Amino acid sequence: KPANVLLTPKGQVKLLDFGLARLRDAVGEHDSTRSTVAAGTFTGTLAYGAPELFAGRRADARSDVYSLGVVLYELATGRRPHDEELVPALVYAIAHAPVPPPRKLRPTLSAAFEQAVLASLERDPARRTRSAAAVAEQLRSLGSVAAPPAGPQPIRSLAVMPLANLSGDPAQEFFADGMTDELISSLARLGALRVISRTSAMTYKGAKKPLPQIARELDVDAVVEGSVLRSGGRVRIHAHLVHAATDTQLWSESYERDMDDVLRLQSEVAQAIARSVRIQITPEEKARLGGERAVNPEAHLAYLRGRFLWNKWTPDELRAAIEQFRQALAIDPGYAVADAGLADCYNVLGNINAMPHAEAYSSARAMALKGLELDDSVAELHASLGYVMRFHDWDWIGSEREFRRSMELNPGYANGHRWLGQLLSSLGRLPEAIVHVRRALDMDPLSLVIYSAVGDVYFFGRQFDQAIDYYRRCVAMDPGFVPGHTDLARAYEQKGMLDEAISEYRLATALERSDPGMSAGLAHTLALAGRREESRAILERLIERHRREFTSTFAIATIHACLGETDHALEWLDRAFERHDGALVLIKVHPRLDGLRGDRRFASLLERMGLAN
Repeated sequence: KPANVLLTPKGQVKLLDFGLARLRDAVGEHDSTRSTVAAGTFTGTLAYGAPELFAGRRADARSDVYSLGVVLYELATGRRPHDEELVPALVYAIAHAPVPPPRKLRPTLSAAFEQAVLASLERDPARRTRSAAAVAEQLRSLGSVAAPPAGPQPIRSLAVMPLANLSGDPAQEFFADGMTDELISSLARLGALRVISRTSAMTYKGAKKPLPQIARELDVDAVVEGSVLRSGGRVRIHAHLVHAATDTQLWSESYERDMDDVLRLQSEVAQAIARSVRIQITPEEKARLGGERAVNPEAHLAYLRGRFLWNKWTPDELRAAIEQFRQALAIDPGYAVADAGLADCYNVLGNINAMPHAEAYSSARAMALKGLELDDSVAELHASLGYVMRFHDWDWIGSEREFRRSMELNPGYANGHRWLGQLLSSLGRLPEAIVHVRRALDMDPLSLVIYSAVGDVYFFGRQFDQAIDYYRRCVAMDPGFVPGHTDLARAYEQKGMLDEAISEYRLATALERSDPGMSAGLAHTLALAGRREESRAILERLIERHRREFTSTFAIATIHACLGETDHALEWLDRAFERHDGALVLIKVHPRLDGLRGDRRFASLLERMGLAN
C-alpha cells in the first residue's frame, strides 16, 4: 500500500514494512476503512486486499498482483478503485462492484496503461495478470503512461441502438425491436463489457442525434447501429460498430439466415462484436453465446410480439402478452424463454395489484420452474423465480440465490441487479443494496424505474435527502412518470415537508386521472399534517373498496398506524400476511411502521416472516 512506499528526495523507492499487524478489538460497521483492520481471516488494509481473500479462498501470487494494481490505480488517479468509507460497503464493493476505468478519472492516461492496471484488478484471479513480473513487463513496454495524441481507445462499454426496420411495414416494428433486445441480451452476458440495457437504448428510437453525442449521454465507448429485414422465411441483419470519441467505423458486417436459425444468427453477430472490441471472453461465456438452439419461426415471432407488449407494462398489454407467450409454447413446448416471458407477466401483474397476489405469483412460479426444467441457463427464469420467492414465498435466502445465479448467467442484466438490490434493502443490508442498484443504473442510465429504485434503497435506509435527490432526477427526466411523484411525496413526508408531499400526491393523481380521495399515500400524509378527518375519509373509502375488489391491505394498515390506531393497523397487517400482500416484504424497513415496532405482536409478525434477525 502507498503508506509503506517511500520516495526519497534522491528518487529512491524504499519499502518500509513487510509485516502485518492484527487489531485486538472487533471492527464495527461504522468504523473507517482507512486504517489497518482484521476482517475474518483477512489481516491487512482492506482497501488493498484481493476479492478472493474476503471469500476465504486460497491466496497466491495473483492476490499480490491485485494489491499492486490498487497501488498503481491510486498513483495514476489519486483515488482507490473502491473508496467506500464503511467496512461492509468496501468489502462488498471489492467483491462485486466494477472498477471505474482510470481514464474516466484522468483522460490523459494512455489506453495501454489503463489496460495493464485493469488486468491486474480483475475480480476473477483466472482473468488477472498472472504475476508481478508480468505486470512489470507490461509497464516496461509502455514507455509512458501518458496517452498518445490520437488513435482509438479500448472499448469496455457500448450501446446497441434500436435496429432499423427495413421492411417498410409498421406492423414489423415488434420484430426489429425484438432483434435489438436479443442482441443486447447476448452482449450483456459478457462480464468484461458494460452494455446499456434496453430501456435506455430504446429512448433513442427514431432519434436523429449524432452517435458521439449519444455515446456521451450514455457514457459508453462505442455504439452499435444496424438494420434488420424479415422477408419470407429469411432474416438479414446488417450491423456496424462505431468508436464514439472519433466517430470512426471499427467493424461492419451483414448476416443472413433462415428464420429457424435466427438465434444462432444473433449469437454470431454478438461474437463478431466481442472480437472487434477485443475483450476477453471466458470459456463459459463462449459456450453460452454459441449454445443457441434452432427455434420454430412462428414460436419466435409470437415470443417477440409478447416481449413487445410486455415492455409497455400496462394491465391490458400484459394480458395480451400472456396470450402471445402461450401461443409460442403451443407451437414449441420446449421454448424456455417463452416460459420466462409468462413468469415475468404474472410477476408484474401481481406487483401492480392488477391480479390477486396469490394467483399471480403462483402462476409465475409454475412457469419459472417449468422453464428451468427445460433450460436452467436462462438468466431471466432464475430472476423470475427469485422475484416469486421474495414477494410470495418470503424465502429470502432462496430469492438471493436465484438473483445471484441470474447475474452469473447474464452479468449485464440490469433488472437482476435492481431486484437483488431491492431485496437486500428490504433485509436492511443497505451497503450491498446500494452497490447493486447503482450497478443497474450504470447499465440502464435512462430508466425511470431504476432511478426510482435507487431512490427507494436510500429511502428505506433512512437516507431521505439522497432519496429525494434521485426521485427529483427521475421526475425531471419525465414529469409524467406517476410513480416518481408518489415516491418523491413519500420522501417529503418522512422529511416533514408535508405541504410539498401533499402537492406531489395531488399532482400524481391528476396525471393518473384517478380520484385523490382513494390515495393511501395522501391519507397518510394528511394524518401526519393533523388533518385526521380528511385522512379517515380516504381510509373508509379504501376499506369499502376492499370489500368489493382487490386492494392492498398493507396500505390500509399504514394509514391506521399513522392515525395511532395500533390494534387496527396490526389487524390489517395480519390480513396482509394471510393474503401474502407483496408490499409486506418491506415491513422490516418501512418508516411508516416505526410506531408499531415496540409492540410484541409486530415482533411476532416479523418472526413469522423470517425477518426477526
